[in-house]
Amino acid sequence: MSTTHIDHHSFVNQKLSCALCHYNLYLQHVDNDCPECGLEIQRSFESLSKPLIIPKFSKRVTIGLCLEIVIVLSCILILLPRFALAILNWWSYITTRTPYQSALDAFPIIGNISWWNSIACYILVPIVFFLCTPKIHTAPSYYTIRTIYFFVVLIATIGFYASNGLDKLRPILESNFTSVLSKSTFDTIFQIVSMLLTAPGLFLVPISAWWLKRISIVIQKNNYIPLANTTIFIGYLYAFTILTQNIYSLTSGADAYTKWFTANTLSLLISLLYLSVGSLKILLSYKLIKNIRRDTIKQPDTSLIID
Repeated sequence: MSTTHIDHHSFVNQKLSCALCHYNLYLQHVDNDCPECGLEIQRSFESLSKPLIIPKFSKRVTIGLCLEIVIVLSCILILLPRFALAILNWWSYITTRTPYQSALDAFPIIGNISWWNSIACYILVPIVFFLCTPKIHTAPSYYTIRTIYFFVVLIATIGFYASNGLDKLRPILESNFTSVLSKSTFDTIFQIVSMLLTAPGLFLVPISAWWLKRISIVIQKNNYIPLANTTIFIGYLYAFTILTQNIYSLTSGADAYTKWFTANTLSLLISLLYLSVGSLKILLSYKLIKNIRRDTIKQPDTSLIID
């Protein structure tokens, strides 16, 4: 319990709002209950160091974490068919040096679902940020990381929609610029610009895991930190592996088999990394939700109070 609000007679000597009803507890004894709602005053003191036990914050963060789980689950479900195809292609090239004949391009509905899933996720990502980052009074590092998280979400979201808009404009741009540029040069420039626009989105995975670590610290669950650190590390591996794949796709010189095999191996690794980091994020989010819900201040039962 914080002692900065208590005098030597154990009375509250500064303004302290009840964590449930916001009644001013000034001059109340610390062993009493709130005169307005009946909440133990000690619970209000506890909320100073653990602000997420306050119902308005805990409900908001819990909803945000649930949406985070929805985002990750949807991405994993979209990824599974591509992961299966990558395994088949990889094994086929090892054993026969020819690709597996089936391709997801033969099923346009999968591509459409994947595109709409990306749109939905980038609508939910800013909402998750808003819900999971309440302005609570805690360590200064909370606001530093919150600011970094905000700018990553902002730049990634803008980059995603700009990249999609650029794809829609590609036929027009190609018809205008191929008169002064060769098609291969245009394709390379277009690919580089698209990579630059989508690159910030790759770091949404580790930065959101970074924020889950911050929530773990706020609720004083230091035993969750190793899990959070592992999630962050795999998240960065995932982001940098995709960047490596994108850069490798711009290179030339290797024979077709080597280039394809390397690209497919990277795709397989990316899928494995996302499945790993996604599973860990779901696990960590679930643990946080469970802990926050358990510790949230409940409305006292005043039915047995006798006037």
